[in-house]
Amino acid sequence: MENKFSFQNQKGLTMIEAIIATFILVVAIIGSYLIFVEISSTTKVISSRLTAAYLAQEGMEIIRNIRDTNWLKEVSWSDLIDGVPCSSGCEVDYRTEQGDTSTLFSWGTSGNYLKLDENNYYSYSIHPLAIATKFKRKIITTHLNDNTLGVSVLVQWEDRGKPYEFLVEGYLYNWK
Repeated sequence: MENKFSFQNQKGLTMIEAIIATFILVVAIIGSYLIFVEISSTTKVISSRLTAAYLAQEGMEIIRNIRDTNWLKEVSWSDLIDGVPCSSGCEVDYRTEQGDTSTLFSWGTSGNYLKLDENNYYSYSIHPLAIATKFKRKIITTHLNDNTLGVSVLVQWEDRGKPYEFLVEGYLYNWK
């Protein structure tokens, strides 16, 4: 009789152990899945942030290029294109083709999405094959004094309904 009683107790313990082991396994699987989802989401945001940083730096370089081109043309160094300042915000892009030294400038009203063309260049292209991206770039210039121009480049985008921004600020000087 004692053997039968201890055998029944072992069955009960085995069932409890199986339930606990299943619970631990389920918690581990769900935890691993949630960690994977979070890492995947974070990786996407980091990738977008890196692209935004490059687009912001490119915006700064475009304004620097315009300043230098103006010096070469012997026009006011702080006017952007055709004497139009960018104090209320503007959209600017450029692309230099191989063998072509001209620069293409596109102006907008700060709200258009940058597009990715067939050569993987970001621009405000109207080419039918260009694909709209999630990035907007706004460049603002401020005349601080006769020899200093403040430049702010703001890149905005959305990921999963959440807005993000990347801002680069700098100064350009009349060093000529």
